[in-house]
This record gives sequence, C-alpha cells and structure tokens, in this order.
Amino acid sequence: FLCEDVKKIGHFYIQQSNIPTVMFQSILHNISKNDEIINKITYLEGEIANKETKTTAENETTSARESGRLCHESQQWMNQIEKLRKDIKLISLDATYIPNSVAHQKLWSPDKEVCENAFAASLDEEHTREIMSLNIDNHLKVLLLLGIGMFIENVDVKYIELMKLLASEQRLFIIIASSDYIYGTNYQFCHGFIGKDLTKMTQQKTLQALGRIGRNNIQQDYSVRFRDDNMIVQLFKTPEYNVEANNMCKLFSSN
Repeated sequence: FLCEDVKKIGHFYIQQSNIPTVMFQSILHNISKNDEIINKITYLEGEIANKETKTTAENETTSARESGRLCHESQQWMNQIEKLRKDIKLISLDATYIPNSVAHQKLWSPDKEVCENAFAASLDEEHTREIMSLNIDNHLKVLLLLGIGMFIENVDVKYIELMKLLASEQRLFIIIASSDYIYGTNYQFCHGFIGKDLTKMTQQKTLQALGRIGRNNIQQDYSVRFRDDNMIVQLFKTPEYNVEANNMCKLFSSN
C-alpha cells in the first residue's frame, strides 16, 4: 500500500482491528515470562556443557566417554530444562484479528462464505518473540503481529531488517510505504494499492510503482488498485513537465 502519510494509514488499521488493550497487555506479559524461562534454559544448558566437558576430560576410559550418558548433576539440570520448556506459552493474536484468516473471514464476510486460498500472514512464535523484543512503539508491534509492516523513518533498524526478511519470505499480509519505497527494491508483490494522497505523484513514479507488482511467475493473479481514478487518466497523458527527464538532462549535460 503506497501512500504519502504512512503513519496515518497504520493508525487507521490499528483502529479498525479493534484489538482490546487487555489482549495486547496479556501478550506482552507472556512474552516477558517466556524470555525469563528461555534465559534460565540457556543458563542451565551452559552449566551442563561445562560440567560434561570437565567430566569427559577427567574420565580416562574410552567406553565411558562414548557412552553419551550425563552425570547425575547434569541429568538433574536436564530434568529442570524439560520442566521449563513445558512452561513456555504459545503467543499469538486471536485468529479473528488476523486479516484473511478463516475466523476473520467468517466475522467480516457479508455472506459468511470463506475463501480457502485467501492469503494470510504466517508468523511463528520465534517471529513473535523477536517482534516483542524490538525497541519500537507498541502499535508497530501490533501491526506486525497482524502481518502489517511499515516503512518509516527514525525507527529501530532491527525493525526494518525484520520486516524486510518477513517480506522476502512472503509472511506479511501487507506493507505500507511511501512512494520513495519503489526505488531500489526487488520484493515480489502480488497486489498493489496506490493511496489517494498520491495524486501528485509523477507519471514515471507511478509506472515504477506498478513495476513492483507481478515480477515473477510464482502465481498469475496480480492487481493494481488506485484509490483515485484521476491517477489512471494521468498515465495515458503526456506530462506538461517531465520531472525525471529534465533531471536526467541536467545530470548529463555539460556547460
């Protein structure tokens, strides 16, 4: 979704999702608890590795070294690890809030019919944990959990890199970006929306935006949708002033 005011569109999606504040706070709480458990597991695994390395070095018999058995103390730690792993909570948003999920379609579809092959975001718990650990505003975290990424300035670089990774793996439902995003990217998108606040975008930039869509043969269903019909009309007119062409002439002309 290309637009001028990225944050405005992002806040609009948050508003329309109607996710209760209590639910989001519950997710943050569970993430925090999981991090504590994972830190304990990592510590115990380190203790086991150190203990077994020392035991193996002190053991002189080949049969004992190759038996693969843990010493009594290491086995106790291993038992603790197994108990801790059972306490890790699966963290995710309710399916009714995930765009295009079956539950979401049943809730919002006028005729309650479900499209089985509708594309939906696919984030696992590892992605969720990474999202929650980012130093970003809560609304950006919620959007990512919904499968919505935003290309904005002055944000944690780790957020941008994670979003790029999720986009390249086609795990996100939609990316909201300004028109400047169209330059220098090779991500393969199936559908594109041109926001109605981009009516002043040049003809060449509009063509570049269209070129972000349908660039491979993964599937054959592609579409471009303009929020303002005037932008379509401008595509078939000769521009009175071609900004890009004039800038190129200035760059390659000598005095």
